[in-house]
Amino acid sequence: MKTLLLVTLVALAGFVRGQDLKPAYLSKFPSVERIEKEVKGSSPIDTYARRAGAYWQLSGLISQMAWVDHRDRNHLTPDETKTKNLYLQSYSHIIQTVDAQLSPEPQNAWYKLHTDYQDSHELRDEIFQRFFDDDFRAQVYKALGEPVPARTIPAPKSGAETADAYVAQGMEYRADGDRLAASKPEEAKKEYEAAAAAYKKAIELDAHSYDGRLGLALTYMNGLQMEEQALEVFKQLRAMKPDDDTVTDLTGITQYKLDRMDDAMATFKLAAKPGSKEVTAAVAHHWMGKILSDRKKYAEAVPEFQETLKIVKEDAQTSDDLGFAYYSLRRYSEAIASYKEAIRLSPSSGKTYGELVMAYVAVGDKTSAADTLAKLKTVDPELYRQFVKGSGGG
Repeated sequence: MKTLLLVTLVALAGFVRGQDLKPAYLSKFPSVERIEKEVKGSSPIDTYARRAGAYWQLSGLISQMAWVDHRDRNHLTPDETKTKNLYLQSYSHIIQTVDAQLSPEPQNAWYKLHTDYQDSHELRDEIFQRFFDDDFRAQVYKALGEPVPARTIPAPKSGAETADAYVAQGMEYRADGDRLAASKPEEAKKEYEAAAAAYKKAIELDAHSYDGRLGLALTYMNGLQMEEQALEVFKQLRAMKPDDDTVTDLTGITQYKLDRMDDAMATFKLAAKPGSKEVTAAVAHHWMGKILSDRKKYAEAVPEFQETLKIVKEDAQTSDDLGFAYYSLRRYSEAIASYKEAIRLSPSSGKTYGELVMAYVAVGDKTSAADTLAKLKTVDPELYRQFVKGSGGG
């Protein structure tokens, strides 16, 4: 999966408010962040399975809602397609992450567990009860052609003056900011500022709100580019939960953004210490590799990237970075293998195609270089034009 490490650190984007979505019913669907926060199981593996089942069932519900509107899966709106794909990406992330950690025998039990939840009407109604109000829940069951089961858990409250309510509001604003960041940066900034205000209100209502602080730190870090403020909040989070290795990684990334490379390296070494969570250690090794690569210490960077791939098995960005380190060491055959692996995992990465072209040129393989350049033209025409112009081609 292309961004396994990034997904580990920052929750996948949520959904925007109702007036921004078409059809409007999508505003009723829960964000990925809410599902990760509220769907729990009897054990860690059961929690993963239940979340996977929730993502699968919600993605299917979108198709069912379209069907009632006399539209098949080939005629979903752009927002329906985006939301459905987001759920399916989250589902795949969970499956691949857990699969990578299990040996064959427990994998069989894991497969049965998560597939059972994918078909479980009990889990489906729990999800509907937890996230949908009674009116929309009735609308959903009408679309499914089924009677509405009796409610067994309280309906979700709206507008409650609680820390959790403001955390949820902050999540929505931050998701909107992420959606607008590339196309409308000024509007995105307003959404991020609203998110920060919501998270601050959550902290005001509950001085011990960990989720409020984490949301605020991520908004500062990724949305408002206020790394100094993010670093201060991460410091508070680490004091509250010293064993949260993910926050340690996020602290290191923020230090990296501030160009405090020695501090970042020390933080990542702490995150990768023996006993750390495997995925957290994988992230730390990846970033240590980036720091060493930035310092042109490519021979030292290679084993860090290799350690990441040893843990997560597959990650496009790490394979790309490893390829660059190999290329810089003139280990061109290994660079080619790494770049090809990155492209297999992320076929739309124009940058990697360009790097692979250069590696083929370095070994004198003009045919493969030309074939890869042709693929770059299809994948990223603008980058292709820049590449050809920069190389003096026609």
